[in-house]
Amino acid sequence: RRAIRRNDEMQALAERAETAEVERDTIEREYESSSRQLHGLQQQLQSMEKTNGYLKAQLRDLQRSSESTILAERKKSNEEMARVRESLVTVLDRERRLMRAQMVKASERLRSLMEEEIDDGSGDEEFEWYGEKQPE
Repeated sequence: RRAIRRNDEMQALAERAETAEVERDTIEREYESSSRQLHGLQQQLQSMEKTNGYLKAQLRDLQRSSESTILAERKKSNEEMARVRESLVTVLDRERRLMRAQMVKASERLRSLMEEEIDDGSGDEEFEWYGEKQPE
């Protein structure tokens, strides 16, 4: 009986050892799979960090470039506005001078016509104003 009991105990121990080995193999496979997944995720993280750094650098470059372009365009615009302003002032000055010259000519012509009228008549005649006779 002791031998049977011992034999049963040995068989139970052998079954437990076999079950433990199967569990150990399963755990090892799960560990290896998890380890591969972790390694893959770490590689993805590194790749994303590199891409993120590259994109940040690109964004900084684009911001600098756009700021530089905006400043250059603003400067061009201000210079163009100054040129337009100068041109307008020049044109207005020229028009004022022309108007003054025309007014001087007109007043000289009027003075000349009045002097001719005065020189031609005795003062009793009607004064002719641009072709029309003015009543006394």
